[in-house]
Amino acid sequence: MRLSHQASYRNDEYAVGLNWQMVASGKHRVIFQDGSIPGYACLLVLHPDSAIAIVLLSNEIDRDTARRLAIVANSITGAIDKAALLLPLD
Repeated sequence: MRLSHQASYRNDEYAVGLNWQMVASGKHRVIFQDGSIPGYACLLVLHPDSAIAIVLLSNEIDRDTARRLAIVANSITGAIDKAALLLPLD
């Protein structure tokens, strides 16, 4: 698992590991991955420094579903840990 969370590509605050996307700001890291198939979408967000994991499942998919899932994940994270880094909405 640790190997999959190591960056193999890095660009400013964004990085990609083995099938994981990562963002960082200062000391805080967020490891996440989203995906979809026709009719369904999901998002898994790990905040390893805060010991928070969020799994969101949706039985709908459209052009804005991934963004809406990120908004929900950011809201949950903010309610749990005000210091945790939030996901990018783009």
